[in-house]
Amino acid sequence: MFYFLLRRLFFGICVLFLLSFASFAMMYYSKASPIFASNPQAFSKDLQNELEANLNLDKSLLFQYKTWLKSFLSGDLSNSLINSQAVSELLKERLLNTVVL
Repeated sequence: MFYFLLRRLFFGICVLFLLSFASFAMMYYSKASPIFASNPQAFSKDLQNELEANLNLDKSLLFQYKTWLKSFLSGDLSNSLINSQAVSELLKERLLNTVVL
């Protein structure tokens, strides 16, 4: 029974890893820039390029994913681009409702 649970846990972690990479790759290859998430008209092309360089959005897919995964595993979810709040705080606010459902 223990090996069954251990195997299920291992495959569950593998599925979560693959799903996170697939969603990350879809966002990477989409034509939209996350810089425009808050206000599309607020940024010029030069400012957009500068902000993308500061956020490492101009790097390769694997470099970005490795950086994201390292910070995710350490508990750093960064800040939301839309409302500039910590993502971990936003998740904590909604966790109770999610557990209830």
